[in-house]
Amino acid sequence: MAANQKECENWTCVLHSAMQSSFRGTLDRRQSDNALCGWIQMFQNGKSQRCWSTLQGKALSIYTKPGDKTLKRIDLQHATVRKVDSRWNGRDPSSVSTGSSSTSSAVLPEDSQDTAILLESSEEAVVFAPEEEKASWFQALNVAGNTEQHQQQASLTERILAQIRQEEDEKEELCVHQLWKHPILNYTSCDLMQPLTSLPSSAGLKSQAMNLFKSVQLFMSTCINPLGLEYHICCVQHIIKMCLKHPPLCNELYCQVLRQLSGHSDTVPNSTVVLQGWYLLFLIIPMFVPSELFLWYVEKFLLRHYTNSTNPTIFEYSSHCSDCLEKAISNGPRECIPSRFELQSLMMRCSHMPTAMQVKLKVSVQLMNEVQVDVEFTPLTTVEEIVSQLNEEIGMPDSSETGFALMSDWPGVEERACFYLFPSSKLCDFISKWMDSLDELNPVKSTRGQRSINLTYANRLSHARRRGHETDKETLLLSYQISKEVSSGRHPVANASEGIDLAAVMAQIEYGDWHSIASSAQPREFIEKEALERFCPAQFLHMALQHDQRLLQDKLIVKWKALVGLDSNVCAHRYLDIAEKWELYGAALFQAIEKSSQPISRNHSLWLAINEQGVCLLDINSMNCLMSYKYSEISTFGAHGEDFVLVVTPHQDSSSHVQAEKLLLAMPRLKIREATYLIASYLESCENEQEVDRL
Repeated sequence: MAANQKECENWTCVLHSAMQSSFRGTLDRRQSDNALCGWIQMFQNGKSQRCWSTLQGKALSIYTKPGDKTLKRIDLQHATVRKVDSRWNGRDPSSVSTGSSSTSSAVLPEDSQDTAILLESSEEAVVFAPEEEKASWFQALNVAGNTEQHQQQASLTERILAQIRQEEDEKEELCVHQLWKHPILNYTSCDLMQPLTSLPSSAGLKSQAMNLFKSVQLFMSTCINPLGLEYHICCVQHIIKMCLKHPPLCNELYCQVLRQLSGHSDTVPNSTVVLQGWYLLFLIIPMFVPSELFLWYVEKFLLRHYTNSTNPTIFEYSSHCSDCLEKAISNGPRECIPSRFELQSLMMRCSHMPTAMQVKLKVSVQLMNEVQVDVEFTPLTTVEEIVSQLNEEIGMPDSSETGFALMSDWPGVEERACFYLFPSSKLCDFISKWMDSLDELNPVKSTRGQRSINLTYANRLSHARRRGHETDKETLLLSYQISKEVSSGRHPVANASEGIDLAAVMAQIEYGDWHSIASSAQPREFIEKEALERFCPAQFLHMALQHDQRLLQDKLIVKWKALVGLDSNVCAHRYLDIAEKWELYGAALFQAIEKSSQPISRNHSLWLAINEQGVCLLDINSMNCLMSYKYSEISTFGAHGEDFVLVVTPHQDSSSHVQAEKLLLAMPRLKIREATYLIASYLESCENEQEVDRL
């Protein structure tokens, strides 16, 4: 704490300067990291050579391979960029027709008549898919070169930005200051007469850009009412939907929003237009990462407001947006339109901006012991980050060791944890897909609020190497998960006595000593009956008469009393010791109908069991193994139309002819998805173990 007001002001200045330096350093690193790179063909003296190249700023650097010394460096300000046929041989590009469907970009340096560059666009071309790669390279080369061709094709906004970038490189601060005041980069209350960026004419995007600007104006000028958010939610979703459908509009959107945020007096930043413009920028940054020139524009815009603004509100806005942009670059942009849940949760706090930008979303995750844990996330938080946060909060080892993962329910499916969430996916993207699926099932708005997403933290991959090394928390969660499998009939027990043993152990874990339940709020008789129904195997309760159920309950009480004094950790280990007697312990079971031409039980139900050893087909009632296949015997697996297919080649003597078998299993679509990814995960895990053993 500062001793007086003067010292407080001094400290504030020092900290502000430090934060600005950090911001500039981050910007410089990002600009360096965002250099385009890829393989090219360099033609020199009539010979062709495949080289690696990077485009950074206005220089195209060429290397023999990544990491080598620079072979050649071309100043693009003195080069011509043209589109040519991909069959071009390095000579005059006009000699090859560009009517081919396969085109690429060529660079012709003016200072060397014997050198030409052809940019490749193969699947091996590093970052981009072929068409996206060609478009990105051609635009970046044109902007960097600032050639006459680009001057003819580029919009006024693009030419001004390219000029500002050039003048900044040349330290022409006065000229740069004047260019930032150009009307095309500053607020206007009029409608746009033409797009701010160069858009493909064939796609008819000009009218779309005009409509986009109207939507931006409406969002910024209409005051957000926390009690009536429907208008602004629909407006944001419409804006983002347009840009996801037409990717070239992403750059246009950034230019429009930044233009409407520029040119306002810094002393009056609390107008509706400014506040909601910043909030719109905050909402769209997670959705799109602009291309190279416009990414530089966004970063410079945020830096200028961060370093030059004297208003703390604008200072905070720019800081939060910059953090969001950095995470969008590192984690990748979103894939889906934000859900109503997400936008409503964010906009409810709009009246408290910029505090709203700092507040994270929250969602509850249910553990297998039915304990709810709240986790925080942002629009760009990945599932992997959620799981790491969850592991830290509940004291679990890394999921790569335990095999635990984040699972979810799915609209229209009764089972709770039926949908595996990929670690790299964004949680908000999954929520959007979940909400869309719910809307398809329940088109009436009044019924949508009756269902909410259920996230579950459960074990997905069971590894033999982990058994005996589980932590107490891990053992406890596993015992609850296996208990649910036992009670639902998905984990066999030898006899009724073993089933009662398992139920008694779980009752001791859940309720404690039998004698202590007398002091609980519920009557003892109610708890005893609840314990029997929750933890006893279903096959012993199904169709049982009331007298038989009472006998089972009495046996449960006797064995429960025998566990007096044992804590939950000891009981959890004991439970797993009993459950591990089954040879397929830890396997995931999927109910299916066998449809192959040589059936095991044609048109009859069976269990498809998947574990780290391979795949087994089990009898639906006895759960005896009918057929089993190791992963080395499986050549193909996954969806085949509406069914799940397994193509297996059993190992035989080398002298005998082996014919592949094709097994078709009828399963629900989501179950096919889960079975496919589970097998893939086990195969990947086996490969990783083999790699570690080799090292």
